[in-house]
Amino acid sequence: MENLLGIVSEVDLSLKEFNLKTFYEDPSFHVSLAWCVGDKAGQLEGSGLLELQDVLDRFEDSDALTRFCVEEIHCKAGNKSFCIPLQ
Repeated sequence: MENLLGIVSEVDLSLKEFNLKTFYEDPSFHVSLAWCVGDKAGQLEGSGLLELQDVLDRFEDSDALTRFCVEEIHCKAGNKSFCIPLQ
């Protein structure tokens, strides 16, 4: 997590150079496990939603979340997207 905090600190320094507010006052990171465009809740009603929740519950309780490798960070600012590979 120290590496991610370092990246946020660098972004904050750049924002300060332009007299802008820092990105985060107290950074908190997250991982998206599933995502889709639009509201698909109606299509997931019934057994589909239950199956998806079961998969998520099993993953959430597994050791797989204790540590994982992040190879790149995706950032979106306005209408521009950036992919930052990590070394």
